[in-house]
Amino acid sequence: MNTVTDTYQTHYSRSALNMRASDIRELLKYTEGRDVISFGGGMPDPAAFPSGKIAPIIEHVMSSHAADALQYGCTEGHTKLRRAIAQGMGDLYGVPQDTSNIVVTSGSQQALYFLAKLFLDPGDIVLTESPTFLGAILTFRSFLAEVQGISIDEYGMDMTDLEDRLRDLARQRKRPKFIYTVPTIGNPSGAVMSVERRKRLIELAAEYDTYIVEDDPYGLLLFDGTRMPLVKSFDDCGSVFYLGTFSKIIAPGFRVGWLAAPEHVAAKVAVAKQAEDLCTGTFAQHCVFEVMRHNVLLPHIADIVSLYRRKAGVMQEALKTSMPEGSSWTNIAGGLFAWVTLPESLDTRAMLPRAMERGVAYVAGDAFFPNGGGRNTMRLNFSFPSEQNIIDGVSTLGALMTDAVVR
Repeated sequence: MNTVTDTYQTHYSRSALNMRASDIRELLKYTEGRDVISFGGGMPDPAAFPSGKIAPIIEHVMSSHAADALQYGCTEGHTKLRRAIAQGMGDLYGVPQDTSNIVVTSGSQQALYFLAKLFLDPGDIVLTESPTFLGAILTFRSFLAEVQGISIDEYGMDMTDLEDRLRDLARQRKRPKFIYTVPTIGNPSGAVMSVERRKRLIELAAEYDTYIVEDDPYGLLLFDGTRMPLVKSFDDCGSVFYLGTFSKIIAPGFRVGWLAAPEHVAAKVAVAKQAEDLCTGTFAQHCVFEVMRHNVLLPHIADIVSLYRRKAGVMQEALKTSMPEGSSWTNIAGGLFAWVTLPESLDTRAMLPRAMERGVAYVAGDAFFPNGGGRNTMRLNFSFPSEQNIIDGVSTLGALMTDAVVR
């Protein structure tokens, strides 16, 4: 006799059967409410939330705009917010957009989901960095796409490897639907794609007739104060779909992100969104717009960068002090994570239960490699834990890993 689970299993769609839980979300579920130092999620430091500055803005929204902010909204998003985002992309990056190019989404993850829904058929190929953002891998695979990884170094995606892969696929009469990239502070690698590679990426996408999805959650969180040009800034033919989010620069609880794309694609995404959630929360959108309008955003980003630069320094010193000989980690140029490579004899997934028994959680690095590998790597978040917890947690991990190497 079948169990209830077996009965459902026979009725799930092919897409549902292909879905996999996120290691990161499952880890957050495990650590919630427990006395664990968590390096797992990509959570901002609660001290980085501009609570004191947002409180009067929320009061202003309720006193002056409640009739609109508490009502259903336009599927494409609050018009004033879309206009501000379009102008902001011009002011900050020199890539001005028309309001019709912008769709506000429930975080940039939803924008990624809609692009996958619109463009991917079962068996389609998506090229990504390897390692890359786990949420992207899971999204593409949920639509039964084949995700192929392209090697990276400290300057981002290897364009020689990318060109070789595109050429090989062309010989097989195959064309990838997307090249997905997090070019500025890659997640999890922390790599920053060079300007030369950004230009070459555009050239290759045009030559092989494919699109680029540029995911940019950390572009404003570079610690040296520089601002890398967007891949989209070199796009003359509408081949780049840009994803932005306010989760890391205001607060993830608002769940406000956006897609910047050619008008026809943006309109198609809006149609898909009508069938999904009708509209992103209007109250949150009004609040985010007022944060921008009252000139809270950019000064606040400067505060976040200062805070995270200090915590990244604590993380790097702790790694230097505690990790076993033969370990390495990327120079933390910005963002929220350290990417650590341990001696080849170690398996971070196998060791994770032992780490959690000692009160420390991290994300095993193999989850970020679409085609396998990375068994001796791990991603450590430094933005959420306190500085003392960073020191204590890394010390605990270092002792565990060193002991395992010795054995």
